[in-house]
Amino acid sequence: MMIRDPIHGDIHLSSWATRVIDTRAFQRLRGIRQLGTAYLVYPGCHHTRFEHSLGTYWVAKQIMNHLWAAGSSELTQADAGQLEGVALAALLHDVTHVPFGHTLEDEWRLFPRHDTGARLRHVFSEEIGELLDRMGVLSFVHRLLDPREPFEWPWAREIVSGTVDADLFDYVRRDARFAGLRMDYDDRIVSNFIIAEGRLALNLVKGGRERADVRSEFFHMLHMRYVLTERLYYHHAKIASSAMVARMVEWGAEGEGITEEQLLGWGDAELLEALRRMGEKDGRIGRMLDRLARRGLFKRGVEVYPGDLSPEQRIRWVQGLREPATRRRLERWIARRLGCGEDEVILYCQAETFMKEVDARCLTADGVKPLGEAGVTTELEVRLLEQKYRDLWRLYVLVPPEWRERCREHREPILKALDEAAEAPSGKLG
Repeated sequence: MMIRDPIHGDIHLSSWATRVIDTRAFQRLRGIRQLGTAYLVYPGCHHTRFEHSLGTYWVAKQIMNHLWAAGSSELTQADAGQLEGVALAALLHDVTHVPFGHTLEDEWRLFPRHDTGARLRHVFSEEIGELLDRMGVLSFVHRLLDPREPFEWPWAREIVSGTVDADLFDYVRRDARFAGLRMDYDDRIVSNFIIAEGRLALNLVKGGRERADVRSEFFHMLHMRYVLTERLYYHHAKIASSAMVARMVEWGAEGEGITEEQLLGWGDAELLEALRRMGEKDGRIGRMLDRLARRGLFKRGVEVYPGDLSPEQRIRWVQGLREPATRRRLERWIARRLGCGEDEVILYCQAETFMKEVDARCLTADGVKPLGEAGVTTELEVRLLEQKYRDLWRLYVLVPPEWRERCREHREPILKALDEAAEAPSGKLG
């Protein structure tokens, strides 16, 4: 089967992949936007986890094809069914995602992460698992996707869910295209992967000398990811709209009860419809949903940037203020201070931002090393990118537009309360 993809062109699917795609669980991904509420900022960002999964499958196949052509014994001596299993794992890497997953799981920690073993077991206990079992790769794919399970081929896991993997190569290009950010990388970069010491690595040498072209193209791709993080993933309006969705789900989970199992069967539309029904009884949800529908987004009443805090203070704030109980307590305090409703304050404290690719394995003239140690020039570029990521950290007190100025007037006492709560979560505020 062949599918025309706007990013990679024609994607050729094996008969096994075609059968997996036709399952109900995989088709559900058509209804989950890749970037959640980003379409409220970048109108083109309606692409979904369905097409991203197809693209990740295709990139994984391209990486393996290059490794095979280069004569990597790990592939040339492998069973064809297992190699197809690696590609199927890439295809299924997001099958356990829920609507607005990164917002609900990573940012607001309302539910466990999508790659937990429990979710995989749930999905693989149904149609997809039965299909993989008939193909003879159920255990293989399950163990490859579950990071808590031992797996015999580290290189294969790194293609699917490593530091620099097929997932990254697809979403960097796809997100940039649909956001309208005109940047791209050269496809040839994937041909520079090798297997060294049983693990995936980027080959930075030829004839004993460093290949500056490979290094520069790799950093070009990493810079693309940084630009997406700065302008798209951490855009203040995307953060505000995502926070509004998270708050409604939090209220819904406390009331009628939105469960993880329900979310595993829903797309974005089903979740929003469930919230609409809840909003008929719960005025908080109804009002918030109405704001979201009109793009009446919460605004930044208080903004805190890295330069406003010492490094030690920022670590303390991140560790203390991201706890749900502490966050809710502070939101109630701020609402009383401002004189607004408790449902009109959202405290957003970002996790520490970092550059995970610093640990990517590279073959250098001195052997296999992490990217952060792969030569003076490379190390300098890594340090610069790492600092730029650290500088992206933000804390916001988000309020409706009509409360923004009053919130700004109370900036100093709010900052004092934030610091007190980070230092002593159960202590007195203000």
